Amino acid sequence: MRTGLAGLALWSFAMSSAHGAGLMLVPALLPLCNGALAGPAASGAFEAGALALVAHTAAMLAVIAAISLLAMTLHERTGLGFLRTGWINIDWVWSVALIACGAWLFV
Repeated sequence: MRTGLAGLALWSFAMSSAHGAGLMLVPALLPLCNGALAGPAASGAFEAGALALVAHTAAMLAVIAAISLLAMTLHERTGLGFLRTGWINIDWVWSVALIACGAWLFV
């Protein structure tokens, strides 16, 4: 549970790459790569993609700030004892969430 800044940066890069964060740039960059979309049909595509990028980034920063404040408050009240007793298995939570979303999409 201890790492330096380089390890944290590497882990953050790996996790953002693994969940497809780069794919959110596709709507913004697709009109630049596809000559068939050039013209009036794609006039607002770049702006819409840029707006989606800004909205996604703002939402992610807001969630990160909220979770960080919650974690800081929890750490100040309980110390590291919470990590020994109340650790949440995030892999299990993600697996359940993905299975539930997949089942919901089939229905």
